[in-house]
Formats: sequence, C-alpha cells, structure tokens
Amino acid sequence: MFLSTVFQTFFNYSALLGLVNNTTIDWMYPWPLQALVAVASAFLKENPLLPEQYRDNIIEHVVHVHSSVTVKYTSDYLLKMRRKNYVTPKHYLDFINTYLRLLDEKGNYINSQCERLKSGLKKIEEATVELDVLNKQLAKQKIRVAQATAECEAMLTEINANTQEATGKKNVASLKSQEIEEQAKIIASEQVEAEEALAEALPALEIARLALSDLDKSDITEIRSFATPPEPVQTICECILILR
Repeated sequence: MFLSTVFQTFFNYSALLGLVNNTTIDWMYPWPLQALVAVASAFLKENPLLPEQYRDNIIEHVVHVHSSVTVKYTSDYLLKMRRKNYVTPKHYLDFINTYLRLLDEKGNYINSQCERLKSGLKKIEEATVELDVLNKQLAKQKIRVAQATAECEAMLTEINANTQEATGKKNVASLKSQEIEEQAKIIASEQVEAEEALAEALPALEIARLALSDLDKSDITEIRSFATPPEPVQTICECILILR
C-alpha cells in the first residue's frame, strides 16, 4: 500500500494503532538528482520519437523543471500564499508520462498532417497533369472554334447577300405584280368598253351585211370603174374589207 502524508487517508490509518504496530513503514524520501536523471533516462532514452541529438537536453530539462518546482516554487508558494504544496516522485512520473503522451499525440497528429500533405501534393500533381492535358485539348478546340467561327461568318455574309438579293427580287416581283394588276384593270376596262362598242356596232354590222347582200355584180363593177371614188363610198368599202 502506498500512502501520501499529504492526504487525510494517511492520518486515518495512523489512528489505527493495531495496524500501525503490525505494519512495516517504508518512508519514501525525495529522489536525488541522480535518481531523477536515471528515471527520466529510462523513460526517454530509447523513445524513437525523440531525436537522438536532443535526448540529453530533454532529460536535463525534465529534471530541471521537477527540481525547480520542488525547491524554488514550492517555497515561494508557501511564503506568498501561506499554503503548502507537496511534490512527490509520483508527480515526477506523471510529468514524464504526460510528456510522453503529448509527444505521442503530437507525433500522430504530425504524421496525419504529413499524410494529408502527401495526399494533397499527389492530388496537385495529378491535377497539374490533367490540367496540362486539358490545356492541350483546349488549344485544339480553340483552333476548331476559330475555323468554325470563320465558316459561320462567311456563311452569314453569304446569307445576308442572298437575303438582300431575295429582298430585291421580292420588291421587283411586288412592283411587277402591281403593274400586272394595273394592266389587268386597264384590260378589263378596255374589254368592257370593247364589248359595249361591239354591242353598239352589231346592229350597224347587221344592216351592213343586209346591204351587202343587196349588192350585185354591176354595182361592184361600177365602183371599180371609179378612179377616185367618193369619200363615203371609199369609207364603206374599207369597212367591208375590215369586216371580211
């Protein structure tokens, strides 16, 4: 059984005289400097997480911290606060174990960060290679896009020219259509007038035909004998030729 003289448990057991009389007490005094160095060396000397060139300095620092707390800061605390602070070898062991635990935690953290860094660098390298491939593809696509753009511009120019030509032809066709419509109206009007004139001339034509049927050969011979027939006779003869 290990008991500290600081805690109440020690005093409770001390009150049991039968226990005290039948117990061998082995008092543990503060460790000397050589013991502190030996214990720290046993824990830290072969630790792979500590660089070999720093191990002696770390052991010296651990011993110095424990000794300073035991000798100097405990005395200062008693003078200033009027309270006693007990530093035992167990505190020294806890100090070393806490340091080793933190060393292990930080080592694991650093290793994980290194792995993350390696993974990140690998991804950056892969992304760089992929980016180089994409840049080459992009350069080829730019050439194709430039060619396609030039072809599209040429096609648009041709389409605009064809559109303008078609628009001109459409305007000409529209003018021709209007002209044809106007001529059709004129022809229709003239046809109406001709039909009206024909309707008016038909009775006279019929009378002329009847009159023509009354002519005999002697009348025609008489007309032919005229070197210069009278104007009414000449007009009638011209009308007869037209009607024939």
